[in-house]
Amino acid sequence: MFGRLFLRIDDPYDNFTDLVNVTNLWSLLTDHHLLTSSPQKPGFSRVPVLIVCAGILLLAGCPADNTATLKQENLQLRKQVDKLESVVSSLQDGNKAIQQQIDLLNREARAMQEQHKQELKEKEETITNLSTGNTKDSTQLQALKQENTKLRGDASWLRTQRKQWRNGLRVRQHGGQSESLNYPFPAVDAVIASALTGNGYTILASMKTDQKAVYITSRKTSPPASLEVTGFRNQYILSVDKHTAHDSQVWVKADFEKLSQRGQLLDASKLEIKEIEGRLIKEIQEHLTKPKPPSPKK
Repeated sequence: MFGRLFLRIDDPYDNFTDLVNVTNLWSLLTDHHLLTSSPQKPGFSRVPVLIVCAGILLLAGCPADNTATLKQENLQLRKQVDKLESVVSSLQDGNKAIQQQIDLLNREARAMQEQHKQELKEKEETITNLSTGNTKDSTQLQALKQENTKLRGDASWLRTQRKQWRNGLRVRQHGGQSESLNYPFPAVDAVIASALTGNGYTILASMKTDQKAVYITSRKTSPPASLEVTGFRNQYILSVDKHTAHDSQVWVKADFEKLSQRGQLLDASKLEIKEIEGRLIKEIQEHLTKPKPPSPKK
């Protein structure tokens, strides 16, 4: 196990130097006689030599002192650990921030999903309402078409009736007086009633179309004022015809009779009858020329 070791030992007593040949450390330590040396003086002890050899061997067998290096490595390792701990802490903070962002995005995604669901529901309701509305509109349109068809039929019937009424409303103008008026038919027709009632005549019957109107009054009787002045009994029949949009024609016939004091009916002359008919035409013209009263303010 061990090689040869040559030591120079100074004797403390006489400064004698011996060369010791050590062949086996184990034999030396176990006190076997393996140590050979030069002749030595009587009285030399082997114990100090053994102690010195054991110390030298112990020092030679122990490793060098690496405490400073280990401390330096330990310091570097601690720095690396601190750096790794800082990186881990940063990663943990980043992971926490990322998790917060993920939670926020999840909340926003859920909110958007709910919003989209609500919008989809509203769109579906709108489509349903439109479909129902279209059905209702189609039903209403069909009803309107049917009503329009009915109204067209009614209008055609009314036109036919009006034509027949026009053709059927005829007055035999035998005698009497006629006068052309520069007024439209509706205006002339509107003043006839006021002209008759203003003179004490009651309208017994009337018939009208959009182009012709016929009036018959009841018989008006005025008793004689005295023996010298006779009374009378009169009845009017008159018609108004539309010539153009701005012209009309009035025809008046009076059934005029005189009434004596005794109640006898006397024939009136043609001149008197003509005068009575002319009075009504003049009355109608006066009503047409009168200014209309202002309409009441609301």
